Amino acid sequence: MLPKKYLPIVTPLLMSILMVFVMTAIITGYNSGIDGDFIARWAGAYRVA
Repeated sequence: MLPKKYLPIVTPLLMSILMVFVMTAIITGYNSGIDGDFIARWAGAYRVA
């Protein structure tokens, strides 16, 4: 278990990582479609974000 003194730092960090993960997937899929090269484009967008 994580000590309580780290929760104010770790929780927003994890939430932002999850939000970027989901939003880059949605936006990449919407803008360029989901095909065979989707994962590579999504990974590129995730790295930039």
